[in-house]
Amino acid sequence: MKKVGLLVAAVIILAGLASAQTTIFSDNMTGFPTGWTLSPTTGGWTKTSTKYYSSSYSAMCDNVSPYGANQNNYITKTVSLSGYSNVALKFYIWQYSESGYDYIRVQYLVGSTWTTAWQRAGSYQSWAQQSVSIPNTATQVRFYFNSDGSVQNTGVYIDDVVLTGTAATVTQNDAGTGTDAGNTIATATTVNPGSWTGCYLDATDRNDYYKFNVTAGQVIKLKVTPPSTADYDLYLHNTSQTQVGASTQGTGLVDSIVYTATTTGYWYCRAYEYSGTGNYSLLISVSGGTTPTTILAINTTSWAPVAAGGTSSAVSVTNSGTSGSVIAYTVSDNATWLTTSAASGNTPGSFTMTASANTGAARSATVTVAATGQTSKTITVNQAAASTGGAEWTVMIYLNADNNLETDGINDFLEMAAASYSSGKINVIVQMDRASGYATTYENWTGCKRFKIASGMTPTAAYQISDLGEVDMGSPTTLVNFATWAIQNYPANRYSLVMWDHGDGWYKTDASPIKGFSNDDSHGSVIGIANGEFASAMAQIKTALGRNLDHIGWDACLMGMWEVLDISRNYANVANVSEETEGAAGWYYTTWLNVMNTTPTTSAIDMGKAIINGTTQSTLSVVDLTLISNLTTKVNTLATELMATRGAGLGASISTALNNTLKFSTSYFSYHIDLSDFAAKVKAAITTRPTLTTACDNVISAVTSAVKLYKNSSTYANARGIAVYHCKIDGSNYDTAYNSLPIASSTVWDEYIKGGSSGGTTANYTKSTATYSWDASATTATGLTGDDQSVSKSIGFAFNFYGTSYTTVNICSNGFLNFGTSSTAYTPAAIPNTAAPNALIAGIWRDLNVSGGGTITYYSSATKFVVSFNAVKNYSNTSLQTFQMILTPDGKIKIQWGGITTETYASGVENQGGTLGVAATAAANSAALFTPPAAWSSPINENELETRLNPQGMPLSNQLFQNAPNPVRYKTLIAFQLEKPGAVSLKIYNLNGQLVRTLASGQHNSGYHQAMWDAKDDAGRKVADGVYIYKLACGEFNHAKKMVLVK
Repeated sequence: MKKVGLLVAAVIILAGLASAQTTIFSDNMTGFPTGWTLSPTTGGWTKTSTKYYSSSYSAMCDNVSPYGANQNNYITKTVSLSGYSNVALKFYIWQYSESGYDYIRVQYLVGSTWTTAWQRAGSYQSWAQQSVSIPNTATQVRFYFNSDGSVQNTGVYIDDVVLTGTAATVTQNDAGTGTDAGNTIATATTVNPGSWTGCYLDATDRNDYYKFNVTAGQVIKLKVTPPSTADYDLYLHNTSQTQVGASTQGTGLVDSIVYTATTTGYWYCRAYEYSGTGNYSLLISVSGGTTPTTILAINTTSWAPVAAGGTSSAVSVTNSGTSGSVIAYTVSDNATWLTTSAASGNTPGSFTMTASANTGAARSATVTVAATGQTSKTITVNQAAASTGGAEWTVMIYLNADNNLETDGINDFLEMAAASYSSGKINVIVQMDRASGYATTYENWTGCKRFKIASGMTPTAAYQISDLGEVDMGSPTTLVNFATWAIQNYPANRYSLVMWDHGDGWYKTDASPIKGFSNDDSHGSVIGIANGEFASAMAQIKTALGRNLDHIGWDACLMGMWEVLDISRNYANVANVSEETEGAAGWYYTTWLNVMNTTPTTSAIDMGKAIINGTTQSTLSVVDLTLISNLTTKVNTLATELMATRGAGLGASISTALNNTLKFSTSYFSYHIDLSDFAAKVKAAITTRPTLTTACDNVISAVTSAVKLYKNSSTYANARGIAVYHCKIDGSNYDTAYNSLPIASSTVWDEYIKGGSSGGTTANYTKSTATYSWDASATTATGLTGDDQSVSKSIGFAFNFYGTSYTTVNICSNGFLNFGTSSTAYTPAAIPNTAAPNALIAGIWRDLNVSGGGTITYYSSATKFVVSFNAVKNYSNTSLQTFQMILTPDGKIKIQWGGITTETYASGVENQGGTLGVAATAAANSAALFTPPAAWSSPINENELETRLNPQGMPLSNQLFQNAPNPVRYKTLIAFQLEKPGAVSLKIYNLNGQLVRTLASGQHNSGYHQAMWDAKDDAGRKVADGVYIYKLACGEFNHAKKMVLVK
């Protein structure tokens, strides 16, 4: 039986149970900082192998040694200590810091108060273990390193951190099972309706899930009676595992739910420990409805494998009756050449059938699914006869070298011709198009030719099958014509289609919006992914073959994207792809074609593995496309959970995870990321949402299942074979072409990356009356001078709006601000409203026309963002509107109205989906303040520098601050302070004294300012790594600092 920890002295004494020491968590720092929250997120505590006690790594108090001056660096871990006594934090430490000044401290959090439990400064230059007592009321523990501005020494190193406590044991008997009920909905304990006492919850076992059969129309009654000192909550989930009922009474109060079932099957009861510990009684009652039926069913009755053999799609075995009862079934077959993946199972279940290669005449077999008391179900399997003397494989290679890859195309052709075809079982059919102006060898032809590859041949007229003249290889029609011709003329048991050329996944840079593959220079064309060209071509090829292709592959860059694979799964069974850009040489054909020749019956997956093992590239993977549907389901769930997480105010943590995720082709764009790594980083960054953790685990598992082999260089150690598109965290640069992809309809991933949030149905702004006081700082022209215009401006700080962090906002001439996709809507709608614009702040939203009169100005700084509409004329009459919207780093929004008229308009705030908002009533010379929930206004990562640089009450003086983060990898923030207004010059130089970038120039007000550098020069080109100097000049004040750029 399962045991759980409990600290209840009376129970221990009465029950006579022994206590035991338990490891609550341990960390040898090999995976640091996973599991810890860092502050600052960069430039502070760092994993190092310079010194360690065990396992080759430790955590170092700063990112440099000796440590920096004036450091305040924290690493924090959340803990749950309820039910434990004698809690101790043990760790090994090596320390050399300035005695009496530079301290390492162990602190714990109880309520909102941090308490120092242990501290030390000085020289202790050998590893030794420390043990610090921690109260069981603590919710967080942390290591805090603090240095002053004078002496800096080697630093502090922490290793082998272990938190232990003493726990008693209690035997669980949930619903009379003699053990603990399932702790997740996926592991819910199956029960028949009834009532039980002796069920148990505590802080270490907070969830008990039960599932039970219900027929549509029956009445479900649930009741949980907690101990008098505990608050337990009760939830009901339907057959889709969606919550449909809840009861959340207080301490000692009974929770109950009554609900009429709408569907037949398993329903779920969840008991949840909100606070307290002890036994509870549980009632699950089901009444009414009709007599349920139990019927064994399968979803297919026949299968026709090809002569080459293969594996069927999953056969579903279900109870199609109304009882929802589990049916135990068996699976059998009557042929030695046919196997099934499972010999038995329980409904709902599934199995696949696998037929071996047929070398003779057509043959048949029967698969039988049987169950006690049920009519058996059969599947007829008819396998095609082997081709007499025919080929096992026809490999069709669509070699588009009508571009700057012409020389590489010739080299790959020669690699194909260097392989052996002695078995006579492998057809390699090539359609090759050449360019003008790159390579002049092998007769320098520039049209398109077809070849059947043989050992020793060259790409010349003597070996060609046909000369097609100039054709458009960037046309899907050309691809269809080639594949159809090859299938008809070179029959085989299996078929592969390899597409050779440039590739960009579905996405490409703004400078070259390809979003596809097969770039034909002569025609300026490509085969598009997002526009449906690829899917249309593949559908026609599938029709010509009569089934899916066995294998497809892209010897091309960046095609290893979930979006591409989700389309491909409908037309092929296996795919070879690369997440990153490929080297120009691409695949090495000789090796894997020799493997095919040696073993002509090689399966599609083994063919894909041979391609990978014979080639050296940054990333390559072979993917089982039959498992992509499962991955798509899991990604959809992850997107749903991420939007709910945003709605709960954790958007900044998602942003941190995205920033830490492996990205591809960063020389061009940074919106193409490894899907599995992103899920892993989200899981590490957010540990307080179990459903999100499960969703992350499921995506990682689905990627692992689908990718049968991946091979990466060391730079891409975290790549797992499938990438995904993720625009900026706020969705501001979302590419609307993404809307045309199938996954934009079948999943909510697109809604998530647009910046969508959900789930926080009670989390909203609170509106209150504010003092009207016009802010005169907004004097900079927005550039809005005409009708129905919108412009994007930098806010000056990270602003958390409905749980999502934004650094830019759109200003619309029709009286509103919005985040993400810009809008120029001029007809106001009630707030909230799902129609665009969403993520909305409306001052006076109506049809305004600044070209008819008035100005629209703004002010942006580290402390506030102000937009003023100054006597802007209505479009339909001569009325003028004066109002302004003010945003501050604490998440608050102030709308104030000066001289206005109140014809039809809308004012207020609205979330990203248009499902939640707060409307306001405008009145002349009045103001409204919108205050966010505490979770949204908490300091977020991008505001941390501002908090450190701008302590309240600090007198103004001319200062240039050290950039952060430093070293720089992608971007860095440079802040400065001006004692009084003046002309400013902030510039970056290399060590040769050459100007690299001008970040600020012109007149600036007194106060705090900041500028972001994205590691690019004034021409927008990424600069080389190395040391750079940034200089600030304002009047007589001149100051310079160094920073380091690393790649």
